[in-house]
Amino acid sequence: MPIRYMGTKRRLAPVVEATIRGLDWEGALVDLFCGTAAVAQAIGTGRSLWLNDAQAFIACIARARFCSQTAARRHDADRLLNESFQDHRSALELRHSERLQEERSAVASREQLLAWIRKAPHVGSSTSLRAAAARMRAGADYELAAIYFASSYFSTQQAIDLDSIRFAVDREASEEQRDVLLAAWLTTASLIANSPGHTAQFMKPVGEASYRRIITQWARPVWTTFLEQIDKFAQVGDAPWRARNTATSEDSIALMSRLDGSSVGVVYADPPYTSDQYSRYYHVLETLYLYDYPESTGEGRYRGGRHVSAFCLKTQVNDAFEALAESAADRLVPLIISYPSNGLLQQAGYSLDDLLNARFRSVTIVQMALSHSRMGSGGKDSTKEAVENVYLCRPS
Repeated sequence: MPIRYMGTKRRLAPVVEATIRGLDWEGALVDLFCGTAAVAQAIGTGRSLWLNDAQAFIACIARARFCSQTAARRHDADRLLNESFQDHRSALELRHSERLQEERSAVASREQLLAWIRKAPHVGSSTSLRAAAARMRAGADYELAAIYFASSYFSTQQAIDLDSIRFAVDREASEEQRDVLLAAWLTTASLIANSPGHTAQFMKPVGEASYRRIITQWARPVWTTFLEQIDKFAQVGDAPWRARNTATSEDSIALMSRLDGSSVGVVYADPPYTSDQYSRYYHVLETLYLYDYPESTGEGRYRGGRHVSAFCLKTQVNDAFEALAESAADRLVPLIISYPSNGLLQQAGYSLDDLLNARFRSVTIVQMALSHSRMGSGGKDSTKEAVENVYLCRPS
């Protein structure tokens, strides 16, 4: 997965996979917080999958990898999309010609670029662009990246190119092709973004190294990177197995409340364990995927109405764990939870061990030490050490 993702379970996935393999329950694996689907990748094709994440762009990538019946090929995508891409690109370049010229001049020096980034208009700062976004929200237009994220996370030219690819996909691609093409588009945006691995903020040219990094990122070609991502995109399993899988974008507790336990073999939950809301760190990719011209605030261009997880709120985290555990226990479904010993739940004064033992016939724990990336912090503070616990909870 080219998208760097906070809290990925790549190193923990073999432990979870071995735990699931040891169960004697038949049925699908429901992964409530699938993220980059490291656990699903480790499980392989032995079970059908229900992959869920509160962020819609993650669900799109999961559908493309684990559910889609159609593969995309670079040559076919080029032939299908190029003409519409070029036409829309030309129209947006004409519309933003003055901005493009000013930005090309600004990159000549660090001081000029810093001044340009600070003054460049966007929906969060410009009354006229906010009005334009409101008009586009009510109709069909393709200029979102250019008016939200240009001259920050992307150069203006890159933003125009991203908009033009989305225009071409929505106009030319079939429903069967769409998820795979949009997944390649999203990974392209992640790869070229001027950011420290997530999009909570963009980089500024405060020093020579950051200036050079921005120049490099802003120069990365969008269309060819998109075609390369199509070539690299790997679907998991064969088409008949993928047809049995599901990928959704829902709040985890809401999904558990409507789950039919008779078809589920095991539920895996990897909830966030700090007060950091993931929706803040990936709002650019979420907004690009939804393409809904949302309200935008702050220098980071944060979308309004971002998902808020109860697992990230100290006043609600215990209630969230109780609802999760009770839903699984009531449905007589095994529950596997991965959660560190120093998570927000413990910081709030609660014990996950006690909570689970009160609701399940047996609870076993496997522990391992992990280093979690801080995604953007440097030096000795670039990682955070944690003892990760994998809880296997068997129902009565």
